[in-house]
Amino acid sequence: MTCCVGFATTPSGQVHEIGAALVAAAAANKGWRITYLGPSLPAEEIASAALQSHARAVALSLVHPTDDPQLPEELRRLHRLLPESTTLIVGGAAVDSYEKTLQQVGAKVCRSLNEFSAVLDSLRQG
Repeated sequence: MTCCVGFATTPSGQVHEIGAALVAAAAANKGWRITYLGPSLPAEEIASAALQSHARAVALSLVHPTDDPQLPEELRRLHRLLPESTTLIVGGAAVDSYEKTLQQVGAKVCRSLNEFSAVLDSLRQG
């Protein structure tokens, strides 16, 4: 049974796909109506999709590069554009490189699929 709407993608400059596709599949397996948006999307496009569908969550994968000087502002822009009812969930090999910004925007950082699954469960219940 489908319970919640969400999106999986990578922000601008993150051109990898496997992590975002993996979490999309994991969320769908947990009953979420999840849409994989593809890689390297601007904050405005991600937020627009979330707003139009009243998404409960947006999952971002951060892998490479680990030193993108534009990514912190892109994450802050996404945070400003998303409604408070949409949770930003972030995972991937580069999350530690952007830890300060992720804390500033209130992102839920997941370092494993088990953590991601637990966040989805808590969103479903809350």
